[in-house]
Amino acid sequence: MVRTGPATLDIEWAESPGAADYIVSRRFNGGAVAWRGRTAALRFGDSDRVGTLVYEVVAVSAGGQRSDIRPCAGELVDPTTIDMVAVGDMVLCNGGGAQRVSDLLDVLPGPILGLGDFVCEDGTTVEFETCFDPIFGDQRERFDPVPGNHEYHTPGAAPYFAYFGAAAGDPTKGYYATSVGNWQILALNSNCGEVGGCDAASPQGQWLAQQLETAPPGMCRIAYMHHPRFSSYLPYADDVAIEPLQQLLYDAGTDLILSGHAHHYERFIPARPDGTVDLDRGIRGFTVGTGGVSLRSNLTPHPLSALRIATTWGVLDLDLRPTDYSWRFVDVEAAFATAEPRRASRPAEANL
Repeated sequence: MVRTGPATLDIEWAESPGAADYIVSRRFNGGAVAWRGRTAALRFGDSDRVGTLVYEVVAVSAGGQRSDIRPCAGELVDPTTIDMVAVGDMVLCNGGGAQRVSDLLDVLPGPILGLGDFVCEDGTTVEFETCFDPIFGDQRERFDPVPGNHEYHTPGAAPYFAYFGAAAGDPTKGYYATSVGNWQILALNSNCGEVGGCDAASPQGQWLAQQLETAPPGMCRIAYMHHPRFSSYLPYADDVAIEPLQQLLYDAGTDLILSGHAHHYERFIPARPDGTVDLDRGIRGFTVGTGGVSLRSNLTPHPLSALRIATTWGVLDLDLRPTDYSWRFVDVEAAFATAEPRRASRPAEANL
């Protein structure tokens, strides 16, 4: 196992004669074996985790025959790295890929930023109890949720707030702030009509301005909400209602904005809230509406769109460090070659 940087690992092995490809599995801190992916190469990239990692590589011939397990192990010591996962648009009561996403979350550590629309269609108590809980209930305490529009199909999103309890914040607001390490985490409610608006003078706008103003200098920052500002799914291409919130975030030097709502994965070029590119101070946006509901592939690339994945469910996997971060989209097959590989970036200069 060769460490190649603060965010990635390369696992390498010798060629096995006759092998068509290789299956890579991993134990984290002595836990259960988790399938990490499949590759035809003699190396495999994985994320940097604190703890003890034991990898197993099995060669597979063109005919499907498998070799003996080849183990390798290593110990990582990086206490400054914070694991975090984000995903939204999760459970259909009559099918979908939610169980596969839940299985994936079992092997990815860290809190889960829940990006709304946990149950479709109407966010009822019955849907939470009979559809969401059997699949994600064992991970309920990991969620830091924000409400989606489907939660508000039931007045006041009452079942959503009842299910997540204190973790969802004040039921009259649905927005709240936390922090971890050197990162300020801002959970926002983009259902503007339910919380008195999203303009700067609204209760949420004033609250957000105060949170940004009183944060310790030099903090990095993530904001997340259900609705994306921009999207390659045309009905959601330009949501101006949330632009005032994003303007406040931009002025404060926010690094990342995460959202759901559109049923695909999308990464955006760092930009200003008005949609102009700003590679120096712009906010990098992600849409992760791939938690299990039906995917939408009828996309028209937005001018700011850097990458779109609309053929598989999965989650955004984040590593947060004191002055930078890295990300990757992990699909339910853990087939990293077909999803987005780990990428790293420094935050906006205002936060350094």
